[in-house]
Amino acid sequence: MTDLNNYTRMKGPRQLEYLKLTGKSQMRISAKKRRQLEKHFGQRFSDLTREQIAEKLIEEYSQSHGMVADTAERDRQQLVVHSFVLRPGRSARLQVPADLSRQEADRLIKFIEILLAE
Repeated sequence: MTDLNNYTRMKGPRQLEYLKLTGKSQMRISAKKRRQLEKHFGQRFSDLTREQIAEKLIEEYSQSHGMVADTAERDRQQLVVHSFVLRPGRSARLQVPADLSRQEADRLIKFIEILLAE
């Protein structure tokens, strides 16, 4: 178990989030994906941090699995902002569509579970 803990500690929070989200054990990047990342960030793949790569992969995975609303669709929706205190001195704001469905709420619950520190 110690080896697994050491292996996990070497990963950044965005990498761990990507692995948990996808159920993969590691981030493997194909040559095609490397070229896409270089184009997106405007720099060589070897100069990108693992966290930058993970951020982009999370964004793409979320969009492809319906976890991120299309920008044009989101702009037309009426939004409600909820704010609540997580702990003293720390609050959270959540902006959701006024007509939030049960399915969307379930997806939001899954996303929040990803944020839990292990």
